[in-house]
Amino acid sequence: MTIDLTPSKRQHEIREAIHGLAVAVIRPACLGWDRDHGVPEAFLRNLALLAGGTGSLALLEREAQGNNVAPEGAAASSDKSERI
Repeated sequence: MTIDLTPSKRQHEIREAIHGLAVAVIRPACLGWDRDHGVPEAFLRNLALLAGGTGSLALLEREAQGNNVAPEGAAASSDKSERI
């Protein structure tokens, strides 16, 4: 039995988007953040919103495909906030 670990088109898109964010935003600003001994709250807030949106899209994609299976040993939940 073989397992196909080839990333899906959506996974490639997410990878490219994250790489673009790193190149265009994080890399140019990281030296300044290091000098200031911290990352601006506004950036962290926006990054958290972006990460939450990406996770929500992945959850919706799984549900649309009918693959909403709880991890082994975990109970399935009907509340989205508990599954994220």
